[in-house]
Amino acid sequence: KGNNYLLGFKPDIIIYPACVGLGRASVDRIGEIKKAKDKKKDFEGAHKGQTVHYAMLILRAQRSRDEVTVFLTDCHMVTFFSVRWEARFTIRESIQYDLTGADSLGRRLLSALLASKHPTIPFSPFTTHVLGKEIIQCTASSTLFKSSLPDAVLKLCIDPKLTTAEVSALTTLKCKLGEGTMSSLGIIRLALHSRQALLLKPLAKGPASILVKSRKLPLSCLAPVVASLKAVHTAGVYHRDARASNILLLDNDDGTVKPILADFGCGCSVDEAIPLTECGAPACYWSHHASEGRAFRPQDDLHIFVRALYGINNTLPNANDVPACLQFWEQVGEPWSTLLGLCESCNYDALQSMITTLP
Repeated sequence: KGNNYLLGFKPDIIIYPACVGLGRASVDRIGEIKKAKDKKKDFEGAHKGQTVHYAMLILRAQRSRDEVTVFLTDCHMVTFFSVRWEARFTIRESIQYDLTGADSLGRRLLSALLASKHPTIPFSPFTTHVLGKEIIQCTASSTLFKSSLPDAVLKLCIDPKLTTAEVSALTTLKCKLGEGTMSSLGIIRLALHSRQALLLKPLAKGPASILVKSRKLPLSCLAPVVASLKAVHTAGVYHRDARASNILLLDNDDGTVKPILADFGCGCSVDEAIPLTECGAPACYWSHHASEGRAFRPQDDLHIFVRALYGINNTLPNANDVPACLQFWEQVGEPWSTLLGLCESCNYDALQSMITTLP
């Protein structure tokens, strides 16, 4: 009572969404835009109090929540705070992130925070210690970047559903295959996770969709992915998006590369067999079977992968025109027509053997 900060009379407070009440789940996130005295320095302690106190009020009012993420920015830099209730209020603060770059990490984190329905990212108990500045890959739904931990990458997802699906798939694979087998077969491994963040191993250089072309690597370097998919299927999981952008490359000591099958965000169990028309790779990667909205099969994962190989050095058809996509693949020349035939017959060994001959 009588506190201008807590009563909201001070300017520059932004609350999302635009509801005023502090009832259950009525306020998702809090942020403040404030002019910093010196752009090169962090915000002073007094600047932080306003938003942090609002977060404490929300946690008291919304009993079902245990964490609120707060941001403070001068439109050049942004700092995040995680305010949690753990018998007492605890506050974790991130480093300052730059907002000026077109695809800077700060922008990615802020976009993920503002786009999430009930955001708690990126400040789980582990992410504050492993966030890095070097982005490995950005997509519409997630960001993958180096962490400060050795041999690990951090993945932030905008949609928690994708995190849930990936955690479920990777946990199943760990139980059925074991970490040693996953490592030898080139399958990404889950180390830690929170609601919208995953710590994954190993640390790779980047996606095959970019590196194969930029390094002028032969497509044959991706042949081991077929064995990875076979193991995944045997363990009762479908990947459903085995495009080149979801295959990472790891540099070996002998100068060769090892492909890592990653991004199980669209994965599902064999029992679910969710059709590709609901979630997964775009239509230009679909088999005829998948285009009819039928239950997913092991063959459909192989079809996506082989079409992705073709797309590394060639232009794929427009994904918005499904009939044109199907016609394109029916008329594709050799060796691709034979490779697609091996996909349909689910002949893993012959398929991998033939891919090893691709230039």
